[in-house]
Amino acid sequence: MIVKEWFETKFGSAPYKEVSIVKFSFEADSQEDTAFKQYTLLLDVGVIQGHLEFATKKGILIFETNADPKAILSKELTSVTIDSDEKIAYEKVMESNNMFV
Repeated sequence: MIVKEWFETKFGSAPYKEVSIVKFSFEADSQEDTAFKQYTLLLDVGVIQGHLEFATKKGILIFETNADPKAILSKELTSVTIDSDEKIAYEKVMESNNMFV
């Protein structure tokens, strides 16, 4: 995807004004399976950042606001339950310097 518009923040220009942070639970067979699922999710053009944790079976992904998290998650994960889906300013992600805002 080509970003056509940049937004000014206190940290400089950012490619997104707002993003969706989705926290969810999932099922996985092994650590390798979880790592592969995380990799394939990160290849999706609507996903900006993400992390899946095998030990807790929890995940967090940052999506572009126009992406469909349910469709993307169900494409890669067989059993997924979305715990929260909230829109925040991308500036908050930049401010915290990580996705666990």
